[in-house]
Amino acid sequence: LHADPRRPRANRFGRCRGGCPRRHDGGALIRAVGKLVRRRSFALLLAALLLPSVDVASAQEAGALSIPGPILTLVDALRLAVRHSPGIARARNALGTTAAERRAARAAFLPAVSASTSFDVTRVRRFTTTDVFGDPAERAQAIEATTRGAQQGVFVELTLFDGGRALAGVRVTSARHAATRAALDTARSVVRADVTRAYFDLLERHRAVDVERAILEERRRDVETTERLFQRAAADPIDLLDVRIGARRQLAAVEAAEEAGVAARLQ
Repeated sequence: LHADPRRPRANRFGRCRGGCPRRHDGGALIRAVGKLVRRRSFALLLAALLLPSVDVASAQEAGALSIPGPILTLVDALRLAVRHSPGIARARNALGTTAAERRAARAAFLPAVSASTSFDVTRVRRFTTTDVFGDPAERAQAIEATTRGAQQGVFVELTLFDGGRALAGVRVTSARHAATRAALDTARSVVRADVTRAYFDLLERHRAVDVERAILEERRRDVETTERLFQRAAADPIDLLDVRIGARRQLAAVEAAEEAGVAARLQ
């Protein structure tokens, strides 16, 4: 193939060292490619043997401990959320305040009733008197006199005309009370919507974990099958390495799904 000794010699890849064109040496090229394939196969075989298998049972046990199942129904979760919500408590207190204001505004149409009572006691001592002719005369002993009195009264006051101020006050307080009641209903609806969304999101997270664990179990079976085939020299090291890497990636997906489930449960 390369009989002229005056031309430059080619390297193992079939290229001239001097840059001149020449025909390829088929045997040298095949030997070079075989050597590269043997080196790559050895590296893949070493990586496949060093990469450990995935323990699905321990992963599932750890996931079962980290993400417990739901212990509350949706009805119980809604009831507890409405009972302990700070926003609903504030709206409920505001509703009580506006109700009291509305009653006070309506009381302006009622008469004002008041009552009063008083008692008094008077004692008088005198040392003078009058004689038979009506002239004042001195007495040796004092004359004592005691006077007692009591007084009670009930008063009723009613405003007949105030220019519509009382009626306007009733309308304002009634509107404020209705707005507060609407705010309370809105707060309840928001809390129920948030709890419902979080509850079903948590269920979705749990189901996603179950799906990822099922896929991980399938990956483990693939690894076991490929290992048996590899022991019988019926599988390539590339296939064994591929299934083990896929199992490792699926294990990482299971751990990520479990972490997302824990975060959703804490929320």
